[in-house]
Amino acid sequence: MHKLQKAVNYLREKGSDSPQLDAEVLLMHLTSCERYELYTKEPEYDRKAYWELVQKRAKVLPVAYLTGEKEFYGYLFKVGPGVLIPRPDSEAVVEQALRSLPQSAKVLDLCAGSGCLGLSIGLESGCKVTLVDDDPGVFKYLTKNRDELYPKAKIIKSDLFENVEGKFDLIVSNPPYIERSSTGLRSIS
Repeated sequence: MHKLQKAVNYLREKGSDSPQLDAEVLLMHLTSCERYELYTKEPEYDRKAYWELVQKRAKVLPVAYLTGEKEFYGYLFKVGPGVLIPRPDSEAVVEQALRSLPQSAKVLDLCAGSGCLGLSIGLESGCKVTLVDDDPGVFKYLTKNRDELYPKAKIIKSDLFENVEGKFDLIVSNPPYIERSSTGLRSIS
């Protein structure tokens, strides 16, 4: 596929650490195709729209922000600017939590962001989950993820424990600990 290779080369020139994957994910997003279909079929797509996505990616916008979603622990989470992108290394938090959860557990996800930790734990265990965040920019994503993935989870707008009541068997958190200026959207995610 000639256009795909052109995008790969362009992203490589612009410094992407994963130009092939970036180009494929963006094209899969536009065509709703699986990866193998990019090579076994000639999917129809809007070439101008694809090139616009590739150019935005070259300006170091994360692929997840361009597609509006990121897979985490086997589930698809909605993300966008202002929401930290779920990272595969955080899946270890979910795995550890699932190993140590008591029956009928109550889990608090503090600084929930997309909700990926708490919602994944809830989906895997069926436990009661409370998601807490105070950033207005994340609420549309947090609410959408909760509604689509685990509607019985509760959301509380709170600065840490300020509006949180009750006891929990487990508290998980992966707060935004990197200064916004240091991210500079320079990391290729």
